[in-house]
Amino acid sequence: MVIGYAFTIGTGAFLLFLVQPLIAKFILPWFGGSPGVWTVCMLFFQSILLAGYVYAHCLSRFLATRTQAMVHMSMLAAAVLSLRLTSLEQSKPEPGDDPTFAILLLLSSTIGFAYFVLSATGPLLQRWYSDVTNGASPYRLFALSNLGSLLALLGYPVLFEPWISRNAQTSLWSGSMVVFALACGSCAWLLLRWSQGEGAQLAAGMTGLLKGTERSVMRPASSLQLFFGASSGWRSRAPHPSRSSPLRTKYVSRSR
Repeated sequence: MVIGYAFTIGTGAFLLFLVQPLIAKFILPWFGGSPGVWTVCMLFFQSILLAGYVYAHCLSRFLATRTQAMVHMSMLAAAVLSLRLTSLEQSKPEPGDDPTFAILLLLSSTIGFAYFVLSATGPLLQRWYSDVTNGASPYRLFALSNLGSLLALLGYPVLFEPWISRNAQTSLWSGSMVVFALACGSCAWLLLRWSQGEGAQLAAGMTGLLKGTERSVMRPASSLQLFFGASSGWRSRAPHPSRSSPLRTKYVSRSR
């Protein structure tokens, strides 16, 4: 279980930070190679990243565990189906378009929704891991997420850009996104199994609590019955004050 969560979180962070230089390098020649392209791309990715964190926080705070898994997996499936990273050439803007607006529109239509869901998966899976392990610390997974991000930023200019073509890079990233979605689905399945087990334990605990309450309510009545029964038996065996006892008879005879 830990390996599955570690692989999913590490892969998600790697893909999250690999796509930033990948797509910025891809569209850079279309806008004259100006530094403004990198600035607009950075603005877009950081804004979507913040929105994904807010989404993950609200999902884990206001929804039940089972609902979290179902909602996020539906979002992830929609993100994979709507991914258009391999068709970037078809989204090339016209020469007279405003560069800033064209870049934002291009990124939103090709990678925006997938990047939003991908950015939310890391913190959300760390919360799920803490739930299924009964409160275990997820900070080792957070460190693994940072490592995946660092490997992506350092590995792109060394391993991807010089040796792999741009079209192959987008195809490889899209295929890796499908693998990540399947891994995230396995983590959601573990969470659903845990939530079902927690529900069964809660139902069993409530049944035991009700039985214990019933016994505690009935116990005082039984004690009172025993007390009054013993008292009546003691009174039936005790000598009546009007009956003569040997000591009283002896005292009366002496006084005479």
